Amino acid sequence: MAANHRFLLISTVSILLLFNLSQNSLAKVFEWKDFTQPFIRDFQVGGKTAIKVELPESVVKKNRKITLIIEHEGIGSDDPNSSHGGVLRINDQSYFSGYQFGLGMKKRGPIRLDLDTKYFRPGPNILHLSPYFTGGYRGAYYTIKKLRFDIPDNQKFAPTIEEQPSVHKKEKGSFKSPIAKAPKDKKPSKIIITSHDTTRGVKLVQEHRKTTIQGKVVDQSSIVEVLVDDKEAFVDQNGNFSAEVYLGYGENQIVVSAMDRYENRLILSVFIFVR
Repeated sequence: MAANHRFLLISTVSILLLFNLSQNSLAKVFEWKDFTQPFIRDFQVGGKTAIKVELPESVVKKNRKITLIIEHEGIGSDDPNSSHGGVLRINDQSYFSGYQFGLGMKKRGPIRLDLDTKYFRPGPNILHLSPYFTGGYRGAYYTIKKLRFDIPDNQKFAPTIEEQPSVHKKEKGSFKSPIAKAPKDKKPSKIIITSHDTTRGVKLVQEHRKTTIQGKVVDQSSIVEVLVDDKEAFVDQNGNFSAEVYLGYGENQIVVSAMDRYENRLILSVFIFVR
């Protein structure tokens, strides 16, 4: 009896090890060549997916947390009681301590994850993506559209050779190491509504109490968020956005706002009358 129990235990452990090895060998691996630029590539996450990205010491050592923004498709479920989503692990971080995201109802807008830099290291890092599942049931597949780090510009660029302090130039016993800075954008975004005619300055009239607000945001910097009536709208890589809103009878004021990475925000109102 004891021998049979020992045989079953060894068999189970062996199967689990083989499963993990096969999963790792089949993992998709992508290379994010420049962390200062968005990683744009449509890929489906149904098993294990790895993304290689290199971060400088100025980012890893000077921040307690760094923010990763995930633009996606298919994360979440139509069932509010489900637990379909994703898990992000950094380097050797375990699955159970990884960052779960997109759980519950389907998420349309970008997802922001505040990542602890204790899991990163200066130089090459591996981001592991996989579905979230509970009770042995694997979650639904989802698609990653774009990843980007929300990091201050003065930490993105290391000093060039010409900017490094000379050994012969010493000021009051200390060396100064200037950091190249990109010019800061001070102009707010431009919002263009494409789903409704707002050019004539009149109230739009409709008979339905639900409508979709669609439009486009134009900005020389990357867009951080678009809100429609204080709810985050889905935004693609070209700045196109959409959001469904419910209307009450009579006059409705729909407020659309857009903010770029420098926190420049523009607010636009659309008036819709329901009879």
